[in-house]
Amino acid sequence: MTPDSDGILPGPSDDSFPYGRAAAWGVHPGRSSNEGTAVDRHVIMRYTVTNAGSYAIVDSMIVDRGCTSGGVDLTVLRNNDVVATLAHTGTTPSGFDHDLGPLIAGDTIDVAVGPGDYDYCDAVDIDFSLAYEPAEPGVTTATFSDDFAGPTPTSGWSYWWNAGGPVGDSSQYAPLQWNTIQYDSDGQLGSQSGDEFTFGLVAGWGVHPGYGAPQNAADERYAIVRYTVSSSGMFAITNASINDRGCISGGVELQVRVNDTLVSSLTHSGTTPSPFDTSLGTLAPGDTIDVAVGPDGLND
Repeated sequence: MTPDSDGILPGPSDDSFPYGRAAAWGVHPGRSSNEGTAVDRHVIMRYTVTNAGSYAIVDSMIVDRGCTSGGVDLTVLRNNDVVATLAHTGTTPSGFDHDLGPLIAGDTIDVAVGPGDYDYCDAVDIDFSLAYEPAEPGVTTATFSDDFAGPTPTSGWSYWWNAGGPVGDSSQYAPLQWNTIQYDSDGQLGSQSGDEFTFGLVAGWGVHPGYGAPQNAADERYAIVRYTVSSSGMFAITNASINDRGCISGGVELQVRVNDTLVSSLTHSGTTPSPFDTSLGTLAPGDTIDVAVGPDGLND
């Protein structure tokens, strides 16, 4: 059987994917936005990674099946981020080999084929392989809860809040101060700091963010846990989860950033833990990994 949008053979489906399908020989995309659909309809071939390592698309080719086509658009995505594109037309094969870099279990690789200007006669032969080089046995470089210390953080670790502007701009961050048991914005245990990081802290058990927009904060104030890389290698956040401490909260937003660039984010609420394991790629000494937790509204 050939997978299509309605699972009925033969004949076109009654949607914007009438001749779209994926088969052993290749694919046919759905309608294009020039044909009245809201967006171009792609056939998407997804591989979900099961073993950590370095991946690449190799031995790839796409070619028209002999019918005169207006061409197709091919997109390669890694975890929904576009990493390569190709416009193909004609009976001369085009390759799309691409290095995908380090990936971990659960990451996704998509090869998506869209209709170009229109989907008439857009059947194409397509084939590719995924090359895989296993990762070396993982070495745990650092663990937030185990490494937490004061009044001086363990080497590699530092704790911040975005005092001067939006999260994602390190130049606007201020370091948190040790208050004898944890880190906050004024270093005074048992007092409210009087700034937009009131009640905000980083402790061995976790974090509490600062004020949010409903409390008239100029920017939502995040508690930021930073690790600065000391040795080159492939990095990932593993065994990671976030969970309310039992208080009824309106939720928090968690962001993972490398050198200020957003890598992943999630909104969490409730007492069921949310995981945030994340592949970070190859990093060099001096690169920074931030886990930032903001109030997503009120800092309750």
